[in-house]
Amino acid sequence: MELEVLKLDVNNKLDRSQLEAYDFDIYVANAGIGEAGPLAEIPLENVRRVFETNVFSSLEMAQTVARKFVAKKKGKIIFVS
Repeated sequence: MELEVLKLDVNNKLDRSQLEAYDFDIYVANAGIGEAGPLAEIPLENVRRVFETNVFSSLEMAQTVARKFVAKKKGKIIFVS
């Protein structure tokens, strides 16, 4: 059995595009960042970055992987939260 591990940044378009170049069977989605502090004092841009990373970019990668797995009729996606 051969195992290759790739670290990809969900917020990096070049990294996201690399998903198309590889043939793999398991995708582990474990990206996530947080923001803490009083709600009234957290800059909205920080909250946007949290949502971009934890929701939108992670979902975009998972959708890309899911389409790839559906096309080849095999594969596993694991979400770590």
